[in-house]
Amino acid sequence: MVWGEDGHAHAPASMPDTSLCAADLEEPARRIAALIAELDPHLVITYGAAGGYGHPDHRRCHDASVKALRMGGEGRSQRTRLLTIANPPEAVARTFDPQAPGFDLTGFTPAEAPSTIADEVPIAVAQDVEDDLGAKAMAMAAHATQVTVAGEFFALSNGIGQRIGATEYFALSDFGRS
Repeated sequence: MVWGEDGHAHAPASMPDTSLCAADLEEPARRIAALIAELDPHLVITYGAAGGYGHPDHRRCHDASVKALRMGGEGRSQRTRLLTIANPPEAVARTFDPQAPGFDLTGFTPAEAPSTIADEVPIAVAQDVEDDLGAKAMAMAAHATQVTVAGEFFALSNGIGQRIGATEYFALSDFGRS
């Protein structure tokens, strides 16, 4: 990915043929559809259509998941719900507070504008993850080429600091009719 002038991530002009974004959408969708058929889940969770901050792989995961669910036909849309990760504007605004205690120790750049895309969608689930923030921070830190974690804060590869959220938000998606 590359950072655009709009502050969001975009697909690069060229990428390896083996990258997710370069793959024909049908291929990852078929793989996901096979797992869905095998597991028969009541719920599938994926990224929102905008990919959070625009990450091209996140956008591709969304598109492939929706396509995979549609491959299951009307029966699948009756049995399975799709939740997409959502970023409500008020939650996004709270994450970008350079005055928050400890932010000054991170070395991260304060945000002039959020680098996360806010979603204007109804929130179906707001899951408190406060008790799991340590595990969440460690999982984020495992993506060291894209995320740097410092205490209660993180920065994507653009260096703009954000507080690690204690609530995860999800929107209900109607994949059967869209």
